[in-house]
Amino acid sequence: MVATMKAEENSRDMVQETVSSSIKVTSESVSGGKTGEGPPCAAQVEIFLEIPAQAVLSQAAVRILALPAGECPLNEAGELRLSPEDKKKVIIDLKRMRSVAGLNLPQSIETIDIWTGAGFNSSGLTFSNKKKVFFSEIATERLLVTLTANAIMEDLTATGTVLLPDAPADLVLSVNDKTAWTHIGAVKLAVPESPSSHGTLTLDAKAKESLVAALLEALNDIPDNRHSEKECFKILEAYGIILSAADTTAFKALLSNKGKARFARTEQALEEWLATLGVTWEGREVSVSPCFSETVDITRLLQNEINAGAASVKIVLRAALACRLELTLPTLDYLLSHSVVFPAQALALEIPEECRTTLSLPLPVACSSWLARKILFTLDGNAGPSRIFPATGPEASCLGELVLDGEHALAALLTADFLAGLTTIEGVRLPLLIEEGGAEITASLRLDEDGKVGAPLAAAVFRSQTLDQASTEQWVLLELDKPVDVQSGKGFWLELNGIRGKCWWQLGGPEAAEGVVPLQRGLPGGTFSNFALTLNGQTRNLQGRLRLKGRPVTDGTLPAIRPFDPQSEKELPGLTPGTAPLHVELAFENAVQPKGGQLDVPLVFYAPGTYTITEARVIYEVKED
Repeated sequence: MVATMKAEENSRDMVQETVSSSIKVTSESVSGGKTGEGPPCAAQVEIFLEIPAQAVLSQAAVRILALPAGECPLNEAGELRLSPEDKKKVIIDLKRMRSVAGLNLPQSIETIDIWTGAGFNSSGLTFSNKKKVFFSEIATERLLVTLTANAIMEDLTATGTVLLPDAPADLVLSVNDKTAWTHIGAVKLAVPESPSSHGTLTLDAKAKESLVAALLEALNDIPDNRHSEKECFKILEAYGIILSAADTTAFKALLSNKGKARFARTEQALEEWLATLGVTWEGREVSVSPCFSETVDITRLLQNEINAGAASVKIVLRAALACRLELTLPTLDYLLSHSVVFPAQALALEIPEECRTTLSLPLPVACSSWLARKILFTLDGNAGPSRIFPATGPEASCLGELVLDGEHALAALLTADFLAGLTTIEGVRLPLLIEEGGAEITASLRLDEDGKVGAPLAAAVFRSQTLDQASTEQWVLLELDKPVDVQSGKGFWLELNGIRGKCWWQLGGPEAAEGVVPLQRGLPGGTFSNFALTLNGQTRNLQGRLRLKGRPVTDGTLPAIRPFDPQSEKELPGLTPGTAPLHVELAFENAVQPKGGQLDVPLVFYAPGTYTITEARVIYEVKED
């Protein structure tokens, strides 16, 4: 962002005066209070920012500095006019009650009379033809100054000053005319802490000149900012100046395109920047006056302006009366944003059954240099309350498969732990191979009696399923006529029976895998016994594979969609669209570099349906070479 600063006219048509735009790397620098030093006397100061398109701020804070007006030009403090009764007399109208402690005029002063509210006090202050006078603070709205000769108004207006020691009051900070911060009444002044977080380094005058000259050469002779940075860091290190991480980041930003107009590559600018790092040198006068300082976070307001399409932002600090004000904008931490363009203005995902898939966001060719930090999008979907889990797997075992036909029934144990995430069972999905000519199967639920297949549940009626021939594994869904409630701490046995034809159920393992269940075999409707296989002298109980369909305890327990980090594969917050569009933000653990002109994010769907993604944005930074 590019910042320029200027002082604006106050409500009494004060003359404009430009505030120094010299670089401030951190918000800790404090200007002195001498005449001509630090920010000029004004009632308002502004910073103008040019905003990168679609920037996403992580932090933006303004440092406020307010000092008493001190020795302030008369034309800034109020209005100067000639008394109609005497050409030697001038009236300084401050417009409101202010503390006054001195005058410095180009002509000699004889007396000063004080405004009492109804008139001037004739027994005022008397001086012996002095041009610069000081006196105890007086609270007044006007001064009547009698000079030793006729007043020359042009000279008085051009060079006259008044000493105003009172603290700044009624400060207001705004962002594009929207109030960000206020301080009602007079501020409390305090001597600031040392501006340096690095300690103090004192150079002789010659060493300082050599340092500044070397930095100027590095900055002005090398157009590539990356080389300028490295050269400057080497020069600083040679003098024993090691920048903190924050100062390094700030310096890089100032030399980058983000801050190209904020760094005045001049001797004066460099000297002021070195002073903020704690560098002093022979002949440098350091004067720190009591001041008021505050850091105000404007991230939200500034982001709102960016989101509204503002190409520039005006940040204003104003006071009730002329004083010395300064705004220091630290390095703005922000990422860039790209609005994804879909061929049909939206991305429709047709999900016929639970699965793992990839959300692919098309990006420009230049995305190869991007490092994506997060994505944002709006999600609509018709996911119902049911979920199927696990959505993928479990993997088949190399032990083979079991036959399922009219003479061979199988029973699979649905343990209490497996059912713990559900309130109801609505169906099961089985991985089957189906013989030529097809087949028909059905199922029933039976009670678990201490690991044995118990009595059937009369209310648990599965609809029979006709299956077409399939030489590759098919995940077949068998659904209950009515959902069966899950009872906490209790399991069920699922009995599978062939009605017509023959199927093969491929075995699974290991036991810890989600969806791998113990098996028993028996006759349809009869008794069942453990199913084991002896290999190499070891007996192994056989395991089946299945997925459950039901209603989860809560959506948070089992969302409709589970995204994963593209790099770490860690689970990201689950997504469950409802009646209103869902605004999604997925932050990645580490930056992700797009490949092949797109950014791929793994998704697991636990609920089939149609989902639509719109208003997708990729938040990224550009990778440094």
